[in-house]
Amino acid sequence: MDAKATGKIINSKRKEKGLTQIQLAELLNVSNRTVSKWENGDGFPDITLLPDIADTLGITIDELLTGKKPEPVIKVIETEKPADKTEHKKARSKFVVAEIIAFCLSIGANAIGGTTELMFLNLKPFYAFIEIYLLLATVILFITAMIVFLTGFVKYRTETDKISAGILTELYAFIVLTSITPAFIVFRMLTWFTDDGFLLRYLFLAIYILALIVFTVILSKKIKSIKNEKN
Repeated sequence: MDAKATGKIINSKRKEKGLTQIQLAELLNVSNRTVSKWENGDGFPDITLLPDIADTLGITIDELLTGKKPEPVIKVIETEKPADKTEHKKARSKFVVAEIIAFCLSIGANAIGGTTELMFLNLKPFYAFIEIYLLLATVILFITAMIVFLTGFVKYRTETDKISAGILTELYAFIVLTSITPAFIVFRMLTWFTDDGFLLRYLFLAIYILALIVFTVILSKKIKSIKNEKN
């Protein structure tokens, strides 16, 4: 502890506050001669008075003892390293390729399956010879699309620890797109394979729509949460 340094800081801060030695002495319940001794470096304040002096002068006790302003605390904000950004971009690029292939396969499957179902909508028995091959092609395309998409998604998640709102939106779009034709096939099959086909297919339709709504709400909340964290 340096009495001279403490005296200088007391003198400097007292003047900044517009106080005289007498006024400061009154606030601290000491004599003005005591304040004068402190400022001249001829004496050091009693340790019990340090909190009151620091509070009156608007400084910290550490600043009062050392006569120096405390070093500003620099908050280090962690940022993504350039290397991390590069790796993230590479992983994202690979996933985009998988997405494009998966979406094309899914759209093709919907086109073949949807057209087939509409063409043979009122056909009895349920399957015609050509329809079997068309629906088989539809199923193969859907399975391939799901394998490509999920493989790309899992690989993306293993290469990066971040998942963006955009990725979740794309995942949602793929799941909805891939579920349309299979749901329509089941909807039609329920008509021919059960006695209460009419009731069952509309019950299935209600469950399908409800599942989509629940899935949409859950994913929307997750996307909103990610956006809020980013902001």
